[in-house]
Amino acid sequence: MLKNYLKIAFRNIIRYKVFSVINILGLTLGLTCFIVALLWDSYHIEFDRQNVNYSQIYRVNRLFLDPDGSVNLHLNQNAPQVGPLLKNDFPDIINSTRIKYQQQIMSVGEKHFTENKFVYADNAISNIFTFDWLEGNPKTALTSPNSLVITEEIAKKYFNKDNVLGETINCETNSVEYSYKVTGVIKTIPTTSTLQFNFIGSMSTWENLVGLEKMQDWSNNDYITFILLPQGYDYNRLKSQLDWCINKNIGPDSDKWTKLELEKFSDIHMGNFREPMFYITLVAFLILLVACFNFINISTARSATRAKEIGIRKVVGALKTQIIKQLLFESVLTTLISYFVALFLVAFIIPGFNELLSADISINQLADFKLISILTIIAVIIGIFAGILPSFFFASFKPYKILSGALAGSGRKASFRKTLVVAQFTISSIFIVCIGIISSQLDFMLNKKLGFNKNGILILPSSNFIQNNFEAVKQQLLQNPNIISVTGASRVPPDQLNDAGGASVFINNEFKNIEFRLPYIEVDRDYIPTFEMKIIAGRNFLQQFQTDLSESFILNETAVKKMGFKYADEAINIPLRYNNRSGIIIGVVKDFHFEAVNRKISPIVMLQSPSYKIIAARINGKNIQSTLTFLQTKWAEYNPNHSFHCSFVDYMFERQYSGEMRIREIFTYSSLLAILIACLGLFGLAAHLIQQRTKDIGIRKVLGASVPAILYMLSKDFAKWVILANIIAWPIAWYVMKIWLQNFAYRIDISWWIFVLSGGIALAIALITVSFQSIKAAIANPIKALRYE
Repeated sequence: MLKNYLKIAFRNIIRYKVFSVINILGLTLGLTCFIVALLWDSYHIEFDRQNVNYSQIYRVNRLFLDPDGSVNLHLNQNAPQVGPLLKNDFPDIINSTRIKYQQQIMSVGEKHFTENKFVYADNAISNIFTFDWLEGNPKTALTSPNSLVITEEIAKKYFNKDNVLGETINCETNSVEYSYKVTGVIKTIPTTSTLQFNFIGSMSTWENLVGLEKMQDWSNNDYITFILLPQGYDYNRLKSQLDWCINKNIGPDSDKWTKLELEKFSDIHMGNFREPMFYITLVAFLILLVACFNFINISTARSATRAKEIGIRKVVGALKTQIIKQLLFESVLTTLISYFVALFLVAFIIPGFNELLSADISINQLADFKLISILTIIAVIIGIFAGILPSFFFASFKPYKILSGALAGSGRKASFRKTLVVAQFTISSIFIVCIGIISSQLDFMLNKKLGFNKNGILILPSSNFIQNNFEAVKQQLLQNPNIISVTGASRVPPDQLNDAGGASVFINNEFKNIEFRLPYIEVDRDYIPTFEMKIIAGRNFLQQFQTDLSESFILNETAVKKMGFKYADEAINIPLRYNNRSGIIIGVVKDFHFEAVNRKISPIVMLQSPSYKIIAARINGKNIQSTLTFLQTKWAEYNPNHSFHCSFVDYMFERQYSGEMRIREIFTYSSLLAILIACLGLFGLAAHLIQQRTKDIGIRKVLGASVPAILYMLSKDFAKWVILANIIAWPIAWYVMKIWLQNFAYRIDISWWIFVLSGGIALAIALITVSFQSIKAAIANPIKALRYE
């Protein structure tokens, strides 16, 4: 029986080539998207699972609060003493470790490298996280100062040999030179790990470098802190006592302005990707659903073609269950053919998909028997789902109606087909509207006035030498005619405003503590001119006023307004105390977007500093390459053996919106696929319906109907379906995009023209698809049409 089913199925696939190709191609595209989405999901679900203690690890985050209790800053890092204090105060904690990322200059002999994947950590890191040790003892590898654990990749890069225990690697940190002894080698960290590093230096080394005072500073929040809790432990018990720990170790009522928070290690990666995973999987499912609708639509449309076959089989004794089995078998076979073609197509798509979403999905995942078994079962289920309605539809035919021709006039199946076409174009129209709104929001953010000129600003690294000789370095750089201005700062846009201090302002003859968080930026006098910011009251820092170095402040508009000043001029010369500095407000700068545009503008205070971590230079648009070569040469003089790297501010802002750009690309490709699949189905459906009306068209032409009149007759129903699909799609898309736009502090208003444009695009694509068959039928010789059948 199975052999007979197989033979009949292949005969039908070959006999109805056009419809078979449309079904297979549509299902192939749908299954390809679905398989890629499942591989993407599997890739992220497996993140960090190589750690044996995966479910017991927690990261300790730090929150800063406004006086009203609202969170104004959420840090994933912490002060250096938090880990040891928690371990000391709570015996239930098995272990804790601190991780400090630090760019390092490493060298062996004449080889010099700038390494970004360097961390300092406590020895307990190997007890909390699971590493594959090739050399060394994990229990003692990081206990002593100047101990270093490296990956096998680094061992080959630096020494090009095995057995590197005891080898020496020289290092330079903050212009201090010292040596490391290799005490361990681990396998290269897998890409499915949240923590990525090539070196682990002992934390005791870092403590010796920065000193005890720095390691006791509660404002120094540069350390990622992890703790390990017992299996099955209710972490809420520990969570409820964290305020007590803060008050005990910082001071009474410290929990009113800062708190600690426990975050499951398993939520760190998934927290960032759970929403993208949901959207990508949903989009892939919708595309597959469109393909299934195609299959159902074309299969039911072919009812008149296959009716006689079904009727004769029933007359000669075929049971209803046998008809259903046969037709389901055909559906599953078509789906399996599409599935195997999709597997080959996935191999070509994966590299581009990885580049689009910055992932590292391997096609080797399909070699996993468990995964391929699941995918095969899913393909069979999809085949049954796509074929079950047509199967029961065909099996329900009455032989006498089929053979007498009474079936041809049925209207139920036509209504069902219309419903499916409307559903397909509803999904496609939703995608088109989403693309329009996402693109508009991106254009809005990229082109929004930031309050300064982001173009032509180059960000350069500083060093101890540059900081100690800043004015001399600045004058040397300004000798290049392509460099317009140079400035130094602790932070530049678009960065996070993590640094803040306590402040009080002199109002109504007394100093009043400000009731909001006031971040600061350390700048030199050329910061505002270099970024072309606008001072709206008072003045900039000036070289001739020595007091500006220690007794002057410049605030932005938001800070002045939150202090209670109605106009910016009112704040000028008002005394201000900030941290350990007392002085006056000498200027107010027009609000500017220091952070990404999707965040509200924060109050900011600017103050001068004797040294700067970052150098910014404004250059003109001429001879950019020669300017970069000049800067690289100068940096080689200032920082020998240090690699030169720089970034443009406008590019840095664009990178802030990489996630939104990826979403736009996903919706663009998805809408193209959904429309392509829907048009494939529409093409097949139009071909079938026009074929059924061949004689009707011939008679109309004989009676004098024009080609445009016939085109209108054949296209109007399809146009109605697409217009109805848009009417359904628009409120759905509006609601989805309204929720998405809530993520942005500054956002567009959803315009009506986006919906009209998307509807026009969908309608035009549908009519172009249908017109190919319609024109062919309209210009055909009516004599051939009347001889049809």
